[in-house]
Amino acid sequence: MNFFLWSDASSDRYKMTLKQEPFQPFLFLSFLEFSQAEVVLDIGANVGVYSLLSTLSDSVRKVYAFEPDNDAYEQLKKNTLLNSVDGKLITSNSAVSDKIGVLKFGTHLPMSGVNSVVDSSIHDPKIFKDTKDIESVTIDSLISLKGKVLGLKIDVEGHELNVIRGAKEVLIASPAFIQIEHYAGDNIDYELEELGYFRFFVAGHDHYFTNISNFASPLFIKSALEHASACLIESQLERWPVDKTIKSALALGYEISGNLVKVWSKKDDRFFTDDVEYAFYLMENGKKTDEAWYSSDGAASFTINESAEKVEIKGFVREKSMPDKKIAVGIFVKHPVVGYRPESAVKNALGLPSKHAAVFNWLYGLSLGSEDIEISLLSYAANFKSFIQLGGSADFINLLKVKGFEFGEKYAVSRCVRFGVSVEPEDNFSECISDKGFEKYLVKDSQGLESACLDLIKKIKTPTLILLRGQFLADIEADVSSLRVLFDGLPLDSVLYAEKLSNASYRNALHDIAIKNDIEIIWLPPASKILPRDRQKSYQSENYLKGHSTANAMYADFFDVASSLSSQGMHPEKALGLDFSLPEERR
Repeated sequence: MNFFLWSDASSDRYKMTLKQEPFQPFLFLSFLEFSQAEVVLDIGANVGVYSLLSTLSDSVRKVYAFEPDNDAYEQLKKNTLLNSVDGKLITSNSAVSDKIGVLKFGTHLPMSGVNSVVDSSIHDPKIFKDTKDIESVTIDSLISLKGKVLGLKIDVEGHELNVIRGAKEVLIASPAFIQIEHYAGDNIDYELEELGYFRFFVAGHDHYFTNISNFASPLFIKSALEHASACLIESQLERWPVDKTIKSALALGYEISGNLVKVWSKKDDRFFTDDVEYAFYLMENGKKTDEAWYSSDGAASFTINESAEKVEIKGFVREKSMPDKKIAVGIFVKHPVVGYRPESAVKNALGLPSKHAAVFNWLYGLSLGSEDIEISLLSYAANFKSFIQLGGSADFINLLKVKGFEFGEKYAVSRCVRFGVSVEPEDNFSECISDKGFEKYLVKDSQGLESACLDLIKKIKTPTLILLRGQFLADIEADVSSLRVLFDGLPLDSVLYAEKLSNASYRNALHDIAIKNDIEIIWLPPASKILPRDRQKSYQSENYLKGHSTANAMYADFFDVASSLSSQGMHPEKALGLDFSLPEERR
């Protein structure tokens, strides 16, 4: 994780964390993205690996980091300042428990991962070289958290149950996911199940629980795992993140005339104050041959050697009041021709559209990829008389009506599936009028979609609101170009709503076709809705398939089909490459 600055004292500690948990920090970050978490609670933050990483999520407004060990806390504070995230990351030198008061805390070594509350520690008390009284707080005492979408990481060496018991009110009232070290066995499962949470993933001793309906979909989780994997790989290749951390806060420019090169620097004011100083190195064939030492002048000039095959200028910036807050970048003035270096794949690893899921949806008539999206952003939907939904369940139209959005003309274009559809399309599409007051087109391929679009543009005469579900085109083996005939024929001032968590190539293609036709496009993030209690019970039953294959609370037919598949020995989560159980739990 070399895109953050770490204090000298904490460097070994953060490296040890990444060695012991190489994937989990990126899983946590991905689940923040897929839940659109607003607030992160890092309980047992140590020097801040998870806390700092959480600041990369665009949806996260605040990160609260709790660390009772004094040595680790001091480094956590310093790392917060070194990376200029103190406006987003709030630190607390306290323990989180089930009561506000005082606890006995044991210390083995400074910043050690075994330092913990003595009475509940999973470690032998004899290893503690020192004990002290520390203040404890509860999550429930943080009233402002209730109702916000939360991401929690709990790593407190045996005190996990106490943390949960002191957070019951907040956890019941808030959509949340939790990464928790699972040393207390089934007691953790029981406590969280009582609060309406189900386990959706396991990585070593870290178990993941949530009450958010979208995480009941195997495809949703699979997409999040793929995104986490891409983040891990791309970070190791130093192609991600871009322009999100202090490591990218300095840019260099240069001009060259003969043997004289002038170089200048520009800092990012989000990370560095005005009270900074700059330095430059001239590097020829990999060796430093000249320098301009630290000064407030952000420019320098060097004379380069004509015979040097490779010439690089390295630039440095640091804050005067905190010299450790320093970064360096390089720019080549002269270098041999090098090969192509691909860009980061992170933005193209968000999971939708998924051809893998399309095959499974077709085989079993499922609705993988139809998770809840944030319709509260449909701010001016009432201005439209016409509405078209491409893909997904027609129940979405009724949901819009409940929210106060009513349309004079409503159309739904849906995939013709093997289960739950009584009308087989004749030729390429079939049109029918339902008792819900909208016209429905059933299509089976791209040709059918184009035929439906041709019919639609004959009927639509006013600006239209279009909702495109992210998995729809993949389900009918079509691509964005299949929508061209619709977009070409739509009236001016029409608006397209599409899903934010979709692959960059798909988003770029949609953007291009929308801009070409003067159609505004707005990206809708996933909605984190608390799974209703009647659904939560199904996740706690002995039927594992039922517990992890319901697409979301809106799609009751999916649950019925999943039950049918289970009786036939077919498992959607395994077909998607997801088996969430530990080896000893498998039957």
